[in-house]
Amino acid sequence: MLRFLNDSKRDPEVVAAQLKTATHHLHVAVACYRRQMARGRKFLHEHPWGASSWSDSEVAKLAAEEGVFVVKGPMCNWSLEVFDGKTKQPGFVRKETGWMTNCPRLAALLEGVCSNVDESRPWHRHVCMVGGGVASQAKVYPPELVTAVLTSVRDTLLEEGELSALGSQAAGPVPEQPHIPDGEWFECWDDVNGGYLDPEGVKKAREVERQWVKKMEIYTPVPITQCWERTGKKPIPLKWVDTNK
Repeated sequence: MLRFLNDSKRDPEVVAAQLKTATHHLHVAVACYRRQMARGRKFLHEHPWGASSWSDSEVAKLAAEEGVFVVKGPMCNWSLEVFDGKTKQPGFVRKETGWMTNCPRLAALLEGVCSNVDESRPWHRHVCMVGGGVASQAKVYPPELVTAVLTSVRDTLLEEGELSALGSQAAGPVPEQPHIPDGEWFECWDDVNGGYLDPEGVKKAREVERQWVKKMEIYTPVPITQCWERTGKKPIPLKWVDTNK
């Protein structure tokens, strides 16, 4: 989701166009969640609790459906820590965060309150999220949260029979051939599991992906010069990640 500066000096037309783009991207995400649900799979959506996106019609409609949960929990519960912009001392970031998911286990995991409002739990210091680039430090998920979410997903897959106990031990990107061979070659390589891929199959899979992205209107072609003019930098490069699922 795009984030914008609250600057009254910005061109209203530009802001309106950016908001339209951000809303479109949000609706594409909701469409992906619905595809997951239709296939009996799980999804997890995260936005700051105070974000206007929660009142978006498509998000609100999905949140109201049976089997979908919306919960709130602070990031300080997951040891999100940054350095204070003034004192340069470490402290926790409360950052009340909203989560939407169709997985009861994830909802129960992520819902919570700051320990400072619970006298039975230890008190901790919060950092003010203003100045010194503090906010940019808080945009990365803490490892404790990532581990908890992945563990919860694994346990859900085991419980529902989508993953076996043996499979959970062997799962993961463990390349059989971890490195692309030296020298010139014109084959297609599996970036996740290692090994060669059928070139025709790779072309077909990429075309399916291109058509889906084009259908969802995720991007608008513009001259590369526009990127240099607005940011002073070249466009961010992207690459294909090919694998045989």
